[in-house]
Amino acid sequence: MEWQRAVAAAFGLGDVVEPWTPVAGGRSHLMWRLRTSRGTWAVKRLNRSHEDWWMRDYRVAAAIQLDAWAKGFPMPRPVHPLEPVAPLLATCG
Repeated sequence: MEWQRAVAAAFGLGDVVEPWTPVAGGRSHLMWRLRTSRGTWAVKRLNRSHEDWWMRDYRVAAAIQLDAWAKGFPMPRPVHPLEPVAPLLATCG
């Protein structure tokens, strides 16, 4: 549960109240449902590369997610980390 607490702290999600559970359907990345003292969250663990092309493509994907949210697309609310590596991205653990 250490990594779950690190994720919750990095994104200011509150205290973890129960172990997270896997969410089916992710093609490229693993996803979990995380319950904290502040609510229930969808957490995505990215298969991150440290090559320049990956970060460039990631920034495009994050911009699309933020734009979709701003335009009212039905989706989980994107949450910015307290100390971002990039938009919507934090290094945890």
